[in-house]
Amino acid sequence: MSVQAQGILDIFKKEMPKVDDMPEDEFGKKSLVQEEYPVGARDLAFEINIPKDWGRSDNVSLGSFILNKNVLSTIAKFNGPIVDGLQQYLQVQGIGITKQTTAKGWFYKYLLDNNYSVNGFIEHNDRDAEALYVFVNQGIGYVARARAIINGQSIIFMQHVMPMTDWQEHKVMQKEVVNSFNLKFPNDTNIVDLEIFDFLEVASFSYPATWSVNPKKIDSIERMNAEINNIEYTSYEERKRENLVGTIDAYVISVFTLEDLDTEIASLRNSLTKKGLFVQEEIEGQNGFVFDEEDALSEMHVYEMVDKEGNIQSYEYWIHIMAEGDYFKIVTLLTPSRERAYFKWSENTEVLKLVSKSFHLNLKDNI
Repeated sequence: MSVQAQGILDIFKKEMPKVDDMPEDEFGKKSLVQEEYPVGARDLAFEINIPKDWGRSDNVSLGSFILNKNVLSTIAKFNGPIVDGLQQYLQVQGIGITKQTTAKGWFYKYLLDNNYSVNGFIEHNDRDAEALYVFVNQGIGYVARARAIINGQSIIFMQHVMPMTDWQEHKVMQKEVVNSFNLKFPNDTNIVDLEIFDFLEVASFSYPATWSVNPKKIDSIERMNAEINNIEYTSYEERKRENLVGTIDAYVISVFTLEDLDTEIASLRNSLTKKGLFVQEEIEGQNGFVFDEEDALSEMHVYEMVDKEGNIQSYEYWIHIMAEGDYFKIVTLLTPSRERAYFKWSENTEVLKLVSKSFHLNLKDNI
């Protein structure tokens, strides 16, 4: 039996409201190009078209810029004219990131943390997501259209905000302004440093250096296993352990030693009982999670878990099965559920994706 993956993620399943395009020449006449080059922060440089009657805020420092890794820092702000005591504005902010994530994953957390009402969401790619949302500040309703873009090891977050009473008249300009935002120096390097785990030169996979690896004893190349753990530290530099928030196991299993896949899956699920966790319903619709298109040589199973206290949806258990040559590659993930701890779940599932995509056999030399 299976259930749909519903709940917390459903609030983002909204298409962007239809907004007309403005002809390019008209937008050019109504806007001015602004370029910003924060000192000492190449990854934060950007350009954007702002309405002609807007100006740059004087309350943002133009000095050397170092991003905070805990809160958004304002890079630049532009203000529109004050009309009836209210004002539109555009703000560009940044934050350092230390965890494996996507623009969508970070943006989801931002919207959830701020309890904003989402009217539309679109993921352009893993590094660029856009949303339209509504919020209330001091009793006034506002509509924001915003983008979150990963550049190097930073999130660049820009939002065009206007009073709700302005939106119908200015929504086309808002859309064009947001779409005009571009990074001057795109940087697609990895968000976190990566390590490579090697199964006796038979197979290997990549994983974040911030995760801890736990190699298992290898008795035969017919069946090998390694474990990596996502451990939170009170002080990462001093490696003071706080708690385990995710575990991934990678298996390389010869087809000649595997009884059958159903038996293997059952064995993996049963192993969780030793941790006081019990499999409940299977969640549907996850086969396309790792690869953009469903692969005949790949299948994903995701289960809701219940702990020994009977708390449902405390954890999820993911099993990704891939075939290559005469081996099965299996990657499993035990993670807090999306409902219980969304950002940890998002990071853990992104690392699952990283491990699965990088998991390869050295077919030429060893198979």
